Amino acid sequence: MSSKKDTLTIGPAAKRELRRTLKRSTDPASTIHTFQRDHSLHTMMARALGTTPRHETDEGYNDTVESLDTDSVMTFLSHLGLSQYEIHKRISDTLLQTLEEEIRKSNSTEPLLHLLQACWPYVTVVPELRPVLWSLLRQLGDRTPVAVLQALGERAPDGTCKHAELFQQLDGHLKRLCWETDWDTIVNSRDASYETTLLYQTIHPIVEQYCRNDTLVAQANLPFVATTRERSVLTSQRRALTSSSSSTAAPTNNFLRHNKTDKATPTYATGKQIAKLRTLLSDRTGSSVSYRPKLLHALLSILMTQHALCPVPFLGGAQHLHCTLVADLLLSAGGSLPSAYHSVVILAGILDECVQQGAVSDEALVKIQTHLVTIFQSKADENVKEEEEESERVKETKKDESSNKKEDVVTTNAEIRQLNRLLTAGLNAMKEADPQNLFLNPVTDAIAPGYSKIIRKPMCILTMQENIAKNRYNNIAEWESDVNLMFKNCIDYNRGSAGQWFRGEAQRQGTIFRDEILPQAKRLFQQEIVKRSVLEAEAGKRRAEEPLVKPMKASSKKRKIDPTDSLPSMPALASMLLSDPFVVRVLLARVLRDLRHGVLPGNSIPAVHAVIPSVLQILNIARSSTQVCASRGRKYYVPDAGIESSKDAAAIVSYASLRQILPLLLRLLTQAELQKRVTQGGELCAAAQVSPRLEIKPISAEHWKGVDDVQVVAAVVSGAIVLFCQPGSGYEAAMVSIFPHLAASLQALSSAKLEPVFLKCLLQMILRHRAKLQKSVRDVIVQCWMDWMRGTPEAMTSATHEYYVKLLAEWSLLGNLLLPRDTLVEFLGSGTDAASVSDKRSLASLWNDKQFHYIRTEYERVLKILPDNRAAEWKRAMKIEDAAPEVGIPAA
Repeated sequence: MSSKKDTLTIGPAAKRELRRTLKRSTDPASTIHTFQRDHSLHTMMARALGTTPRHETDEGYNDTVESLDTDSVMTFLSHLGLSQYEIHKRISDTLLQTLEEEIRKSNSTEPLLHLLQACWPYVTVVPELRPVLWSLLRQLGDRTPVAVLQALGERAPDGTCKHAELFQQLDGHLKRLCWETDWDTIVNSRDASYETTLLYQTIHPIVEQYCRNDTLVAQANLPFVATTRERSVLTSQRRALTSSSSSTAAPTNNFLRHNKTDKATPTYATGKQIAKLRTLLSDRTGSSVSYRPKLLHALLSILMTQHALCPVPFLGGAQHLHCTLVADLLLSAGGSLPSAYHSVVILAGILDECVQQGAVSDEALVKIQTHLVTIFQSKADENVKEEEEESERVKETKKDESSNKKEDVVTTNAEIRQLNRLLTAGLNAMKEADPQNLFLNPVTDAIAPGYSKIIRKPMCILTMQENIAKNRYNNIAEWESDVNLMFKNCIDYNRGSAGQWFRGEAQRQGTIFRDEILPQAKRLFQQEIVKRSVLEAEAGKRRAEEPLVKPMKASSKKRKIDPTDSLPSMPALASMLLSDPFVVRVLLARVLRDLRHGVLPGNSIPAVHAVIPSVLQILNIARSSTQVCASRGRKYYVPDAGIESSKDAAAIVSYASLRQILPLLLRLLTQAELQKRVTQGGELCAAAQVSPRLEIKPISAEHWKGVDDVQVVAAVVSGAIVLFCQPGSGYEAAMVSIFPHLAASLQALSSAKLEPVFLKCLLQMILRHRAKLQKSVRDVIVQCWMDWMRGTPEAMTSATHEYYVKLLAEWSLLGNLLLPRDTLVEFLGSGTDAASVSDKRSLASLWNDKQFHYIRTEYERVLKILPDNRAAEWKRAMKIEDAAPEVGIPAA
């Protein structure tokens, strides 16, 4: 309880106190004066602020009565030692706190909007008033006017956000509202200028961090690897926030170290970027987090635009990692997505399982094909397809019924072949039982006078052999009848005592036939029939269990896009999922496996293969994904496999038909396999030693003419080259003759330039041989590589030149056994000459250029291995003058 001295009474209470005081006072004038002094504003403020009133100081009593004027109050407070800033701040803080409390209590929209309209001109220039705006926006939430959201995203003349300080202090929900409004305003008015939106400026750095992850880039740039284990990727760790493995990615410039077997799981940091994107674009409802449809559409549209601008349309490697990000975003949604995403999300999950396993199984291919049909084909197309499939089923049913009726009357061809083998064996047994060849040849009148008059239907073993060759026996009973007729003819003609021996021989051999040969033939035939029926039943069961993979019908479609639609093009998303570099490499591996193991052994041809047409169609969809994304899904293609001619002219799309090229590819693979068998050993190798050497004619560039685009088949040929160079594949001895043909074919297909990702894979596979690589193979590889450089535009600064020098650098580290110093210098000079054929620039003119930095680094690696005098001599020969390294080396 405060003392009376510290108690400040004002208003009616002060009047009552004054009356009581005057009743007790004997000097009213002095009492009034004292009361005024003790209850003055000066005294009250001094007591409230804890300072000393002026009348209590040593200066004595001041008779002046203080005024309530503001200036006098400010003067009074300044005498108390308080600055005007502190006074204003205390008052404004109290007012702001009170105002914010009142805003939070208000649920009515109208007064909040009125206050928002009143304070907006001031909050943009007075930072102290901005908390009022933030409180108003938090309370309004989704009720915030679009004009305010647009104003918050207003641009300055330099393109940045004009009110960035206001925008940055907003909570996540309000920022998402601003992003959506800004996206709708800019994209709809400026025809998809994504780079100027606030959302793009926010998420672009995060997307770049994901796409430049060292481990992810290193794996994406290897489209061709040797084994399934190397091809498999643990995608769940790619999306995880942390990884349990402590291993790091191998250095990309040391291929020998990279080629060592590393069983540790690579560490990813991409999960953090995915989590950031989810947090920025998602709303939290309780414990669940789900994407806002508009923002997810905006993010996917940005990634589509980046994919459409990708300079490499098919084997992009790390340049297509934004397609990988699409898969990770869909699979880590955390909450429900709109129903339109259903098929795309399932497709992403199936492809993700294939990437984790490192292979595409038949079952997975069926599922992929099923969901592609749902995504790419309209309901009308589905109805037409169902009618066509029903018609095919009716035709197959009628065909099976007619086949069954025929089999009731006539033995099948397989059974006839089996019957002929058994009858031939029976005749051979009969020949052994007839040492005098009594029944072998036909009987003529010259041998047996009057034979034709007595015997109306002659029969012998040779006649039965002719009947077997002409498939005249449908069962064993018909053959048995002819054998009995042959013995009966002998008995009928040989009558009397002169023919007794012949009749006895016919009876003896007839007994052997009836007791031994015929029962054994019947038993074996029955066993074969049972065995064949079991095999056919198993084959029928396997056919029933085999997945039905059928390519979609080719077409070209247009889609009307509503600007207000919050859903992207699902065909564009599906094509991006198929363009994921990790998906592309498992699809290419499946094509190569089926071509080598399903087509080359003679089991099938590509056009009727159960899998190859569907996989080629999927690869063609991936190859056309940049075109689909460039049109934002307004127009998309359903390409066919390219190995069957299309009757519908409207279904022809702008890609080259593999029908012309695939036979050439199979010819290359057949030549490689034949050359392997000739050089590896076995019958063909022995035959080649005594006969002229097998000559394999190369496939010239003329064979590849007449096609416009061969990206898919060029990728398959590239994969074949890499796999042929794999150690332990059996092709080591045959690489001298195989590699030049494949290299020439690839150069004809890729007339412009070779893909860097292919060169990287080829380099790694060659270096796996280490010093065991034959020098003859080394020379062939170097010669082919120089041919590639001669046909490459601007070869001096190309990836082909860079990886050629890198190959020499890695070989030189293996010692003089593989690449002596003199040979190394020779290869350096020959490579420079080959690169300068199609490039008018010299090595000396580019040596200090920024664009030549990475190739120069590889040259310097090689020169460090040479003695100083040899290195200096080579530089003088090339007219190279070293200069100080320049600042600002471009990114790799």
